[in-house]
Amino acid sequence: MPMNYFTTLLFVCLTTLASGQKQKVWVLEEVTTIDTIPKGQAIIYGNFIQRFAFSSGGFPQDIQLLDLDKNELLYFRVKPTFKSAKENTFFYFILPGRYAIVKYEYTQSQWYGGMMYTEPIYKGIDASLYMKDKEAAKRVDVSQFEQFAFTVEADQLTYLGAWNFDTGLVSFTDDREAFNLTLKKKYKKLDFATSKTVLPE
Repeated sequence: MPMNYFTTLLFVCLTTLASGQKQKVWVLEEVTTIDTIPKGQAIIYGNFIQRFAFSSGGFPQDIQLLDLDKNELLYFRVKPTFKSAKENTFFYFILPGRYAIVKYEYTQSQWYGGMMYTEPIYKGIDASLYMKDKEAAKRVDVSQFEQFAFTVEADQLTYLGAWNFDTGLVSFTDDREAFNLTLKKKYKKLDFATSKTVLPE
């Protein structure tokens, strides 16, 4: 199935460039069990370990990426709606290029509904601590921190690792061989033997 990026007005309204021009925002299309890699495109996949388990309720969780070549934002869902599993598989079409992880958006279930969080993701900084103190967060000079980034090649099945977001200090680990074994029977048209590991760094 060819990649079909589509804009969503909800996300477009959330971000703008410093110049005042609107920054393009895309939502990645999920790979189905009958898909192959479209020519000139790529597929990324991995295992996402969320911040909460049952207390996440039925709320979805999303990751925001920045296309470093096109200066465009991309979203993809790492925890489906109505699921509370601690770990979830993500599997998406993407164009080849260089990407940085920008934000983690999630909701914690409360007795009255849910508390929404948006955490900026940087190397070596526990964003959840700054989220608890909004004033302290405003004083942090984020220019001193680096973002996690990765590169995707065309016509490649790319394993991005296990994304450990269960704490504010995120990390990425490689469990490709074991993880591939759990997916091979489901995604029969993809050759996992040729998949490439690219951990965000």
